[in-house]
Amino acid sequence: MHSVKNRFLLRMKNITGDLYWRNFFSITARDIVVIGCCLIWEHTSLRAFAFLFGNWRSVMEKRREIMRRRRVSDEYMADWFAFEPVSKPAPKKFAAALTPTRATKQR
Repeated sequence: MHSVKNRFLLRMKNITGDLYWRNFFSITARDIVVIGCCLIWEHTSLRAFAFLFGNWRSVMEKRREIMRRRRVSDEYMADWFAFEPVSKPAPKKFAAALTPTRATKQR
């Protein structure tokens, strides 16, 4: 139940319309499988949908806050959903934190 709930919560709060349409077929096909499995085999997971509908207003409030604070574009996010792996360099502020210090080199 929590897996199904979190799957849809994540998308409701974070995905934009443009990003959804870019990945429409893969997202929708997987959602159909999840919903179908809930209806056929895993009936206890149907409670996830009751939770989502019951908490719609608070989820949308969280979404507005998340979208207000977003830092990356849909173009950047689209790379995360590509069918082929994409390797990008680490941001400089993180790369500096990952380099060994003089004290660790002496050991």
